[in-house]
Amino acid sequence: MVCVCLILLLGKASAVTILESPPTETPTPDQSQATSSEPEQKRPPNNQEQGWVAPSNLGSENPFHLTLNSAFQNDVTGFQGYSLLDIYAKRDLNEYSVRAEGMIRLKKSLSNSDATLVPMELRLAKISYLESWLQVSLGRMDLSGVFSPTEFFGFYPTMGIRRLDGVSAVLPVRLAFGGEDVKGVTTPPTSLSAYYFPSLFSTSYVSLNGQQGYLLGQARLRMTTGEAQTTFRVNLGGTITDYFSYSSVSGNPSFSFCVDSQIAKQYTFYGEYGIQNLSLISGTGAFTLGAKAERIGTWGPFSFDSADFEVQIPVGQDPSNAFTGGNTYFPKYALLPQVAWYGSAKIRLKSLFLQGAITNSMGDYTFERLSSWPANLKPVNVPLPVPYGPGNEVEGVRVPLVSDSYSDTAFLINAGVEF
Repeated sequence: MVCVCLILLLGKASAVTILESPPTETPTPDQSQATSSEPEQKRPPNNQEQGWVAPSNLGSENPFHLTLNSAFQNDVTGFQGYSLLDIYAKRDLNEYSVRAEGMIRLKKSLSNSDATLVPMELRLAKISYLESWLQVSLGRMDLSGVFSPTEFFGFYPTMGIRRLDGVSAVLPVRLAFGGEDVKGVTTPPTSLSAYYFPSLFSTSYVSLNGQQGYLLGQARLRMTTGEAQTTFRVNLGGTITDYFSYSSVSGNPSFSFCVDSQIAKQYTFYGEYGIQNLSLISGTGAFTLGAKAERIGTWGPFSFDSADFEVQIPVGQDPSNAFTGGNTYFPKYALLPQVAWYGSAKIRLKSLFLQGAITNSMGDYTFERLSSWPANLKPVNVPLPVPYGPGNEVEGVRVPLVSDSYSDTAFLINAGVEF
């Protein structure tokens, strides 16, 4: 109903590709084979825009992409250093009606050993059938940029989780004649979508009996006015079983409304208002507000790629909500949620990028909050050997970053190369 009402108010919408895949997108045949009929006309190179020069590998047609990262992180888990190798592959088949995508991650702590005790992570394993009238996907999905425009906080209906196993169906909505063909676009700019996830929990707590199943629907609308492109998202989901009353798996609906506006494809302002249990609005609701600048500039070999800042504001303070510090087992140890913030920046020396991120977030409104309790406070019940799910993740490298106090900070410094 929300999408229908918005459609009636819209006179014109343009279709713009949105990616939910890892960083580098393979050009379509039309893009890679296009040639200019005006060779004398001066235009910037393909990897240069408004004084910003992209890495030389950006736009590569290679279906395999590797990312190497070396990171140093200090948060509630202590100080750690590690290396990451991400291997991403994508292949379009049957004249691009079928798409297969996969990504694995290898992680090793810094030491003199070649071996690693950390298991390999399967971060993406998705098969999609893409037509202009319907798009269906199955497998492990990376939902960054799909449910919410936020970079760190948000994703309230899924407890902050961005990668899930499930199935999705997307019905594109065409609102203008002569618009760009949406076939092959992972998430059309204007659409109605439905997602089903067998469970939101980590492996140790999953039971595939249907009781943990989470169904989520989305209405999305995009409008373009001059150089401003604005997208609205409404998400509504829920489970049939009450596992945690102050969460999205409470048996009651969860909800979020998101809006983002991108100006000149360089500056984005966005926000999300989420409620994880509609029967406990004041205890499970929060706002996220943020701003991001991209393709800021290039000076010789040095480039400033991006900078973003977000703030999370609790709607209410309920001492019974364990996902914001509440404690019904030991009330005297209960904490109340506070305003949390996050900032990050990414710079680059030719193709070598350096990213820094910092936050005071304790993981509010995520499953991680049950595990990341300060050592001097009693946990909700007993320490959890395995979290129910991850905390908020740093944009790009996508690793959780959680502080042990609102008055303290957690940080991550990462250097890497994509090729």
